[in-house]
Amino acid sequence: MNEPGHVALTIYDEQGMQVRTLVNEVQGAGLHCISFHAASVKPGIYFCRLNIDGKQQVVRKMTILN
Repeated sequence: MNEPGHVALTIYDEQGMQVRTLVNEVQGAGLHCISFHAASVKPGIYFCRLNIDGKQQVVRKMTILN
């Protein structure tokens, strides 16, 4: 991100149900680090979606183990 913008970072389960919103706010330009503590989430496959200003979207698959 080269300029400030609205950032949404959301976790979804395999069925597409929203599990957790980690970020939903305007953030400044630059690198950011977000921690996701998954102790309260069941083991399985999840998807992490990063949306910036509704224009850029990145989706990554992740596996949470017990």
